[in-house]
Amino acid sequence: GDVIVSATSARLNGVTSRMLINMVHSEAFDSIGSAITNSSASFSQIEDWLEEDIYKPALKNTKIEMVMNSDDLIIKSWTYDGRVDNKVDKGEASYSNPMLLRPLDDIHTGGSKAIVRVIIDNIIVGYVHINKNTHIRIGYVSAEHINIKMFEGSARYITNNSKGRHFIVDIDRDDGEWQSVTAYDTDFVVSLNEQTEIVVIEGTINTMASTSGKSASADQVSVMKVDEDEVVFISSDGSIEEKDLDDLTGLWWEDEAYKMPISVQVITELNNFKTTMIEKIKDKGYRIYIIIPSILLLLILVIITRKKKWLSRVLMILVSVISAGLIYYIYYY
Repeated sequence: GDVIVSATSARLNGVTSRMLINMVHSEAFDSIGSAITNSSASFSQIEDWLEEDIYKPALKNTKIEMVMNSDDLIIKSWTYDGRVDNKVDKGEASYSNPMLLRPLDDIHTGGSKAIVRVIIDNIIVGYVHINKNTHIRIGYVSAEHINIKMFEGSARYITNNSKGRHFIVDIDRDDGEWQSVTAYDTDFVVSLNEQTEIVVIEGTINTMASTSGKSASADQVSVMKVDEDEVVFISSDGSIEEKDLDDLTGLWWEDEAYKMPISVQVITELNNFKTTMIEKIKDKGYRIYIIIPSILLLLILVIITRKKKWLSRVLMILVSVISAGLIYYIYYY
């Protein structure tokens, strides 16, 4: 580090790092090194960075994948030559052969339906079911949230074993007003028409809408909490209106194409369970290593006492109860 700031705290995920040797934080420490505030080397590096284009790479331990497309669609990706259109043929993406997406990729579904999944630390934390004639952009994905920008169409956002991670959906309207939806452990649908329609299938969301452009002050922003089985409409002027869920018909997200195969559901749950258990065992440390030998000792006693059937059965029941309790403790606490 530079005496004041550690080297690790000076790193930004996705940004190229440069290590400068024998540098200190300021002139107050110049007896042990050159001050970074007066260093020609540091200013030269800053100039180089300012003259370069910076593109968001995929973050460590994060994957965004398309796992279904019912027809041809277009993905627009950033390259050093600008935006490039990539055609994805019908059925090219599947659960067994997912297509990796990159930050800031735009998805234009056209006549296709599509499913995108988000994986963080080997756990599937969310899905996006995308309707026909929809344009969304994959935004920033962090350990805390998944940001999506919507331009047109409809999409359903589902969190899955999210461990507190959540979707933030920013809505880009032609009239310059902004709208945003934040949802924790939630299943909700956003549709962009003359009014923005938000359906909360499960959980709770917070929605915000400006009434005076991008630079709206606090009193020009409408904020509303929407609970499960509720529908709200946000008009272009930012006003928010509740409506009855029973009034909705022809729900596009209930189409068979969006249903996950049973085999994929089972594999997903097992993988998430395994990954979660491994993480939590590491977190709990010594407490787990005290309980596990106790279970093994009881199992040895079961074998030793097998001739005394009543005692062996009691011990086996005890092993089962403790083992089940241990799994519950690790997974839920």
